[in-house]
Amino acid sequence: MQKYKFSIIIPVYNTEKYLEKCLDSIINQSYQNMEIIVVNDGSTDNSKDILSFYHNKYPKLISVYNLTNKGVSAARNYGISKASGDYFIFIDSDDYLEPDLLSNVNKNIVDNVDIIRFNFNRVNNTKTTSYKVNTFDLLNGKEAFNSLISDGEIAIIWSYAFRKEFWLEHDFKFIEGIYH
Repeated sequence: MQKYKFSIIIPVYNTEKYLEKCLDSIINQSYQNMEIIVVNDGSTDNSKDILSFYHNKYPKLISVYNLTNKGVSAARNYGISKASGDYFIFIDSDDYLEPDLLSNVNKNIVDNVDIIRFNFNRVNNTKTTSYKVNTFDLLNGKEAFNSLISDGEIAIIWSYAFRKEFWLEHDFKFIEGIYH
């Protein structure tokens, strides 16, 4: 059941080497009620051409916005301003999603939960490390954010889905000039 719409927000800066794998992993999700918002933050490599190709191939699915380089925080904030989904997920342009991630997140959202955290794997050239995250149980949004801050894990923004209305209601923003 495709109950919730997801906005996948991807800031891009000079990641031509990984960008196609990233986009393909999202396009090929088993859950399709989504939009892909790509914010090209002034890339100087071939990223802009790759994004143009994907946007032309999937114009109803992928929106591409080209900005002057202001950094990842500004790119994420801009992506949020364009999101129309019930929930949004951030993914870095050198990362990729497992094929059933959105389906699994959708299944685990109960009563319009504000934040849902999911497991991830860190992959490099020589090994894969799995990270299992502690559960939020059923905390409200404020309790969940307090848990994130006390655990020191808030910097890993790409392992969460955030309810858009909760984010906007509290006027959360990424601080420009700060990477995490």
